[in-house]
Amino acid sequence: MKIAISFALLFSLLSMPFASGEEIRWKFVAGERWAMESEQSTEMQIGDDESEKISLQQTLTWQASVEQVSQDGTATVSQELVHAKLTVRSVRGEQSFDSKASPNGTNNPYWNPTRAQLGRQVRTQIRPTGEAIEIPPSGESAGATEAHPVSYSNLLGTNHSSFSTPGVGIQFPKNEIEIGRPWNIQSKWNLGDDEVLVDSTYQYVGTEVIGATTLDKFKSSTGARFASASAQAKITKQDFAGTIWFDRQLGKVTRLESAQELIIAVPGSPHQRLLQSMELRLVPVR
Repeated sequence: MKIAISFALLFSLLSMPFASGEEIRWKFVAGERWAMESEQSTEMQIGDDESEKISLQQTLTWQASVEQVSQDGTATVSQELVHAKLTVRSVRGEQSFDSKASPNGTNNPYWNPTRAQLGRQVRTQIRPTGEAIEIPPSGESAGATEAHPVSYSNLLGTNHSSFSTPGVGIQFPKNEIEIGRPWNIQSKWNLGDDEVLVDSTYQYVGTEVIGATTLDKFKSSTGARFASASAQAKITKQDFAGTIWFDRQLGKVTRLESAQELIIAVPGSPHQRLLQSMELRLVPVR
């Protein structure tokens, strides 16, 4: 089950384009702060046994602040998961967790990874294109950390340290972006003892007016595979689709919706099936 949970957190790598002769880029100002909130529903099942079905409903809020911005627009950004709620449902009953109501929480395999990330500061250098490199804590080597698409969701309970996972990843291509012309972003992730290759395709579909604001809208599809042929787990089915809305004036993502289905086969064990949907949005800083 841990493999399925971790993989669920890999599939939110969306990216962004260029329109009307204007480059779309992340924009940062030293001292600015913003917050994002995500709501994620996950259903997991081991084999075909309905009694092994587990449903998770999770709400996460994290805040980001810009420490400094260089002349080329590259920003040093600090992120922190500030609030988390989780409800776990199965045939055994229902359990709910809230980091504000009970900061230490109850020991639970689905809650523990998220609880461990609460209050943890993650510092990252982010270029205007969306390419990001995590700044390791003092005393650790940066050699093993490579650039990845920007993601707000690196604090969703994963055990790897890269700046990544379910929510939003945005990296612009180097060439100009046109409506209908896709581009591809490839990245590598460490998942326990295995390395995973992630291949994401993005496409600009035009603009959409939401409220009084014109936003750029994009579609995304993502696939992943284990880098080693000897990896124990195999991905036998994956289906991911996402939509992202970006405000070019703010230089930020304002909303994301995604859905995925994933089936993983582990030798000697029943297959693990995962269905997941998520919505992420920009919210006021409290």
